[in-house]
Amino acid sequence: INEFTQDFEELSTAAAKQHGLKKAMGNMKVDWEPLEFLTAERNGVPLLRGIDEIQTVLDDHISKTQAIRSSPFCKPFEEEVHACEATLMYIQDFIDQVIALQR
Repeated sequence: INEFTQDFEELSTAAAKQHGLKKAMGNMKVDWEPLEFLTAERNGVPLLRGIDEIQTVLDDHISKTQAIRSSPFCKPFEEEVHACEATLMYIQDFIDQVIALQR
């Protein structure tokens, strides 16, 4: 057993890092639960409003997702990370287009 101690330590470290990344992904999903897009009507037209909090969370999560994606320890759930990043980028594009349209 002593001859495999270093192997066990490396595996344990890798598993702990994978778990941390997976947990961070889960926490990001929880962060979105209380958030919602709100509208306010102006001249009979509903406009997107109050997106500062959403934009802050979105920017933070895009950065975190890109950091997770760049980690070699995300391989077991790499598809989930890519899907999450694509969704976040889609939301960012949506917000950008809506804001441009509302100007």
